[in-house]
Amino acid sequence: MSVMVVSPGSGWPNGSRAPIHGAPADHPPPGLVARDPPRLGRRHRTEHSLRSRMARGSHRPDSRRPLGSLQPPHTRWYRPDAAHTSRAIVRRAIAPPRSGDWPARRAASDTVTTSPDARRPVRGDCRMNMTRASFVSQVDADHRTAGMVGAALTAGGITLATPQEAPDDPCVLLADDVSAACAAVRTLSRRGWRRVLALFVDPPGPTPADAWLLLAAGAADVLAWEPDRAGDVVAKLRRWVQVDELVDSPDVTARLVGRSPVWRATLRRVVEVARFTAAPLLLTGESGTGKELVARLVHELDPRPAKGDLVVVDCTTVVPTLSGSEFFGHERGAFTGAVSARDGAFALANRGTLFLDEVGELPVELQSELLRVVQEGTYKRVGSNTWHPTSFRLICATNRNLAEEQSAGRFRRDLYYRIAAATIRLPPLRERPGDMLPLFEYFLAELRPQQGVPGLDPVVRELLLARGYPGNVRDLRQLAQRVSNRHVGTGPVTAGDIPEEDRPTADTVTGWGADDFDEPIRRGLNSGRGLRELREAAADAAVRVAIEEAGGNLRQAAARLGVTDRALQMRRAGWREEPTLAAVDG
Repeated sequence: MSVMVVSPGSGWPNGSRAPIHGAPADHPPPGLVARDPPRLGRRHRTEHSLRSRMARGSHRPDSRRPLGSLQPPHTRWYRPDAAHTSRAIVRRAIAPPRSGDWPARRAASDTVTTSPDARRPVRGDCRMNMTRASFVSQVDADHRTAGMVGAALTAGGITLATPQEAPDDPCVLLADDVSAACAAVRTLSRRGWRRVLALFVDPPGPTPADAWLLLAAGAADVLAWEPDRAGDVVAKLRRWVQVDELVDSPDVTARLVGRSPVWRATLRRVVEVARFTAAPLLLTGESGTGKELVARLVHELDPRPAKGDLVVVDCTTVVPTLSGSEFFGHERGAFTGAVSARDGAFALANRGTLFLDEVGELPVELQSELLRVVQEGTYKRVGSNTWHPTSFRLICATNRNLAEEQSAGRFRRDLYYRIAAATIRLPPLRERPGDMLPLFEYFLAELRPQQGVPGLDPVVRELLLARGYPGNVRDLRQLAQRVSNRHVGTGPVTAGDIPEEDRPTADTVTGWGADDFDEPIRRGLNSGRGLRELREAAADAAVRVAIEEAGGNLRQAAARLGVTDRALQMRRAGWREEPTLAAVDG
């Protein structure tokens, strides 16, 4: 005899409390009847209460209830022949909190009859430490695989929610059509801010061309669903959540300022390589993009125990005749002027991190010696015959195109493959305009710790956003230094605080008029768009650009648009039109 307890989550599209398989609360499934549970004796009531509390996660003295967990009223269905069974073990389905998602609801109810090991959560059980992810299904509601995916994710400890409830958490998209999936990915990913995992439920899965299309649309990964790979999907979602938590931690945000989608994607790669791998890292990008700051962050996030120091070597200052001593160290009397023994960079970086800035400037003869140390993990001091072991994490940075340097014979190809196990390009400041104002305010606060952060006059904001920064972030910081030297008081920075050499000249101050929109409007009219559609498209573009330039800060975007925060939120909610789970069910 079995007793089944089903706890439906709230927020269902039709407002009902159907326990399982879509049956309404007042109509039990076939073979089951609804009635109150039998009265239990005192001893059994105590046992029943303890088991019930443990089943729903409330009996954990040293752990909090999972985020968003619900305890709604539940309907109990009993088989007629088990109506008077008083010692039956009651098991409660663990439903995704407020998901309203049919596959997740069905998955939760299906887990009621799983193995006996799921009766009571124990320490270390996945339900004791839930990871949240949003869940969107584009497949038919009667598709059996959708229920299997929801069941596997829930059993793996993933709390399923709607995209609106979890706007920053990873999203699982069940798909069977590539075109529809690409459109959904563009909306759900929010220009790369949210990671979207596209799961194709129908064999044989997406073609290679389909997978590349989805990745270009903004998907973080594309997989074909296989039941035996459910653990891989859960592990991937957990890794993404761990990386995002590190990206949002004070250790990262205090060092590398920026909230634009392109910068967030860069930080995700940096954090993942730093915390979860020991691979050599090559940082590329223009001068002034913050390569040394990123190298220091990688060293700080390195989880190795008893970690050594970060040793920085500027390869542009290495003198060829003394390069051996700089890297390998030397013994006393090894050459003229060597009055004492000295450790080199390889010894100082042992058990730590060696950062070679501008590695493309290394002489070719020194590149071969560096390659041997990286391969073998041993070195000899200048003037010594003794080999010394060393182990360090290697981080290299360059603003050169090393592929062209290899073709020209100025950089060894085998060394490139050794140092570029992981390659990350740091975007220039012009590719992250939404971070310009936050960075400028951060530098002002750093330069004026006693006075605080002054506001920015609209004229100054416009100048900062329109100005070019050949030196990237370093150039912006120097501008903040010059402005800070001229600014007096605690009021906002005004146009007079901008140095004369940084002000726009008369021939560069240009406005914009209605004729700037002639060509886009002409294309819209030729495609059959009317006045209302053109007006809506212009408003949507203005909202999108304002939010991007404000780095996702809705308050700043609303101020620039001249509307209230509430008006912008309502406009954005109607403009975004994220896929809803209610629409999937309907």
